[in-house]
Amino acid sequence: DKPDSALWLLKNHSILKDSQIAKLVGITKNSVTAIRNKSYWNFNNLNSKDPVSIGLFNQKDLIEAIEKAERRIKREKKQKEKEKKE
Repeated sequence: DKPDSALWLLKNHSILKDSQIAKLVGITKNSVTAIRNKSYWNFNNLNSKDPVSIGLFNQKDLIEAIEKAERRIKREKKQKEKEKKE
């Protein structure tokens, strides 16, 4: 179920970093990266499953992770704009 949930998160919340997905789902970052790159050993047999509905973690954890990712993106965007001005 964990790789299936990682696939669901990659499809539905692509702003999340691999490390965030690994922490939420409880698998290694390398596994998440392999699923993202479609090089996971069992990729063809994965079925995208909502991790909240199967009980891996709760909705609050997912919302917090998404908000954190949004803050990171905003911060990176600000940094790029700052570098352009210099």
